[in-house]
Amino acid sequence: LSNPALLRRWSGAWPNEMKELLGAGGPSGLSSAANGVSFRRLNFVPAQRADAHTTAPDANLVLLNSADMPSVAVPMEDRAGKSNGSLAVKPFCHERNISLQWGNGRKAGSGLINLGNTCFMNSVLQCLTHTAPLAELCLSSQSLASSVGEEQRLTDPVAATQAHIRRALTASGAVQPKWHARHLKLINRRFRLGRQEDAHEYLRCVLDAMHEALLKHARPKPAPQQAATTFVHRIFGGKLRSQITCEGVDYTSSTFDPFLDLSLEITKAHSLTRALQHFTAAEVLDGDNKYRCPKNNKLVRAYKRISIDDAPNVLTVHLKRFDFFGRGHKVSKRVEFGLELDLGPFMTQHLQQQQHHHKHHKQQQPLQQNGLLGQQQQQHGEHHHGHHQPLMYELYAVLVHLGQSLHSGHYVCYVKAGNGIWHICDDHRVAQVSQRVVESQQAYILFYIKRQPKSAPAAAAAGPLPAAVAAAARNAAVAANQLQQKQQ
Repeated sequence: LSNPALLRRWSGAWPNEMKELLGAGGPSGLSSAANGVSFRRLNFVPAQRADAHTTAPDANLVLLNSADMPSVAVPMEDRAGKSNGSLAVKPFCHERNISLQWGNGRKAGSGLINLGNTCFMNSVLQCLTHTAPLAELCLSSQSLASSVGEEQRLTDPVAATQAHIRRALTASGAVQPKWHARHLKLINRRFRLGRQEDAHEYLRCVLDAMHEALLKHARPKPAPQQAATTFVHRIFGGKLRSQITCEGVDYTSSTFDPFLDLSLEITKAHSLTRALQHFTAAEVLDGDNKYRCPKNNKLVRAYKRISIDDAPNVLTVHLKRFDFFGRGHKVSKRVEFGLELDLGPFMTQHLQQQQHHHKHHKQQQPLQQNGLLGQQQQQHGEHHHGHHQPLMYELYAVLVHLGQSLHSGHYVCYVKAGNGIWHICDDHRVAQVSQRVVESQQAYILFYIKRQPKSAPAAAAAGPLPAAVAAAARNAAVAANQLQQKQQ
């Protein structure tokens, strides 16, 4: 540090620790040694292009800088975060390792013996056992657990769940889920063996426990982008977008939150589609609930909307049937659901397009009233307004609560085996049922699996093209054919 050229680059704002090392005079003593040169602040800026040095694909990089720093060039599938500019880290589980299809036409798994009011646990374990991507991972030869030895055998929920799924899908008779029953407190400290618990709470807790177990031995502590690449989040994880738009002010705020399931209100919904519409509908923030806009620091009227920004491979839908803050009263009504679900209308991209067309339509209303827009243009605008990119899911499990309140009753589930046949799983009893029986149930939790994996091209996952797009393609083909004939 005796070089004056180097000293010029140090800032004059020295921390106390540095002052103690250099003496009471701070950097003054150092500057006098350098013939009294002055100090200047050196401002660092992000590089405009990627580093010329390449990074090994299996390198375990740790996030040190902010997310807006430029990233090194690595394959997209190895990026833990999906946001632009996030640093690349080694994922716990690659997206390509998630298979949405059964490897063969596997039959339904074995029944589970009730070990003392454990029907809530048995039903959840049956739904997980018949989740194709999870089952295929568990049936693979490798261990999914991050722990080893005695810890893995005694306290690791990943190892225990993998062993259970293997046993349930290969055993010839009923299986006792002993580990999960004995370690209820490990999943949630409030759980007690012999007491009826809520199946949805148990599902959330067992998934969270497996996720945390996978991260437990990772050193250093994984960044959020890397933590989101465990097989639990690869299978069940999605992302919600909460957007607030201020009225009369050019300001929009967006926040993103991961989710493992969607909890939907059903008091005013007669169907799953209607419940999703209510979930993603815009909420007006007005009156006593006005939003303080950060742009002008004033309370303004605003609109808040939640949408699905990143759709999961397995969509778990929890229908809110119980009043947890009262006496556990149950909403006993049938909510219609189908064997297929199109999640496209509830995705961020479609809802933003819908909002844009609505705003554009309001701007054109004066012109329409004056007759300046033709009927054909109006019809085209309305037709375009309803289009969305289909995102198809297929139902494979339904968890049902039988009874009148949260504190009593019985849990069963209906699962579709790898051979495509539906079964009822009522503790140790497993029997075939028809699709009609499944669709007639008062569902509590619904499990849907995406028809195409995330890595599939959008066109393949979407199914048939919308009519307007198909018509445009036909017109383009006709025009190209006419042009070719003229050239000949």
